[in-house]
Amino acid sequence: MFLFARIAAELARLALYQGSLEDAGQHAAVSHAAATEHECRGCGAGIAATLIEVACANGELTIADARRTEGLEHAFRLGLPVASAEIRAASARLLVAHGDVAGARNECIEALAVFEQSGPTYLAERTRRRIAEIDVEGKAHTA
Repeated sequence: MFLFARIAAELARLALYQGSLEDAGQHAAVSHAAATEHECRGCGAGIAATLIEVACANGELTIADARRTEGLEHAFRLGLPVASAEIRAASARLLVAHGDVAGARNECIEALAVFEQSGPTYLAERTRRRIAEIDVEGKAHTA
């Protein structure tokens, strides 16, 4: 089940990148169900960022908020700072959707600091892009 949850999450992310929101949502649901079934906090922390992004893309903000809460709890309990940072960066879209552009930017900046210190470079690059997107959205909201 461990690999099944992770693979389904990666398929969800791939579908999201390809613009197939329905497929992304289906894979995310399978991933969450698999992680929940075998009660693995590591899986919960590892897949949460993807599940948040998919839920936000599909406009399911309540689900995104629940996945954020679950994922952060798992990551904090297991002492996984990179997973926590990835979840916080993914949550930026959720915060922007709730109108908290400054909060979204702050979450990303704090996550970026973790990635630059100890995380994979691809997460740092993804977060830099997300900060740039937030800056553009923030200017659009104030215009």
